[in-house]
Amino acid sequence: MRGKVTEEQLQFDPEIERTLRKLNSKTRRRRKLAEERNRREETSTSALVSIEEVVVEACDGNMADDNRTEM
Repeated sequence: MRGKVTEEQLQFDPEIERTLRKLNSKTRRRRKLAEERNRREETSTSALVSIEEVVVEACDGNMADDNRTEM
């Protein structure tokens, strides 16, 4: 069983605090970059889907026009 230690009993260690801030900062930065990367990928993926839809619609329209002229 773990013992209970009050906050007053803990010693302040500046080196640990510096390391903690540094690691937290790196973690925050990494998470932010990952979120931005995911947003960009989602945007580019949705843009590609939209472009594909436009191309397919345009091709379908051209094929319909070609079929009309052949008849």
